Formats: sequence, structure tokens, C-alpha cells
Amino acid sequence: MSDRATHRFDMGNWLRNRDTIEFLGIWEQLYNPGFNPIEFDGIRKQAGLNSFILTAKRWIDSTGPVGLISKPGRYVGAEEIEDDGEPFEEKMPRLVSELHRQLAESAQLVAAIRSNLKGLGYAF
Repeated sequence: MSDRATHRFDMGNWLRNRDTIEFLGIWEQLYNPGFNPIEFDGIRKQAGLNSFILTAKRWIDSTGPVGLISKPGRYVGAEEIEDDGEPFEEKMPRLVSELHRQLAESAQLVAAIRSNLKGLGYAF
């Protein structure tokens, strides 16, 4: 069973947190040229107050963030991932080992491609 199924995430409380608002504002200012800093300042001044409520829709409509959407509905969020039964302590070392093998194979393929291109007069 995934963490999502065993722990309920409350988006409303997360968006009420002053630190969350500060983080979102900083990120948007750095990476979003269309971010609305005037609306953000109003939200930031209210954040942390007991009466403050911020929905994802209000955040989106007010500030113009990138990469964030709000869809009404009960089952919105990350897709459930079925547990494969393999314990993390066993799975992670196996996956890292597989990654190392694939990276070594990738390096060999890149070397072969470069060699072939060099033979054709397209060295780089």
C-alpha cells in the first residue's frame, strides 16, 4: 500500500502555512517570468493568520504559477501504484546495481558511436 493510501495529505492546511507560501513565492519569482508579485504580497501578508485560507484555485488565479493545475473532484492527485511486494531495502540496491550496469553499457555505446563518427570524418 502506498503512503498516499495510508496518510491523508491536507492541501488546505499546507497552503495556510507561512513557510509554504514563502517557498512557493520564492520558487515562482525565480522560475516564472509571468508570476504576479503584487497579488503574492497580499497573500504573504495574510499567511499564518488564523483566519487565512488559501485554496489551490485561488493561488493559481491570483499569482499565475507555472506547472500547477487545480481539478475539482474527490480522487485527484497521484495515481495509485500497486505494491510489488519487494522490500525497499532489497529493491534499492538492486536498482542501483542495474543503473551502474546500464551506465557502463551506455559509456561503451557512446565510445563506439564516437569512433564510428570519427571514421566517417565527423569527430567531435
